[in-house]
Amino acid sequence: MHDRGKVIADLALSLALGGICLADIALLRSQPDLVWHVVSDPTVSRLIDRLPAVCPCASKGLTATCRGLQLAHNQLASTRTGGTP
Repeated sequence: MHDRGKVIADLALSLALGGICLADIALLRSQPDLVWHVVSDPTVSRLIDRLPAVCPCASKGLTATCRGLQLAHNQLASTRTGGTP
């Protein structure tokens, strides 16, 4: 069994690095020197599917977190490029 907290932390890191979907965790998987052992895409999907049963507020929280990270990423990219990313 995988540590749910690490999977969520890896997802958050992938989003912070510009990821826009769950499969973008592959970005971390391609950098073994940066992050040790990143779970497979099916494992991520299973966790996300099961998380609301473990923590009912998880679905809304994950959605809000993803939107917030995407907004922050877009604002940063816009600042760097002088326009919309």
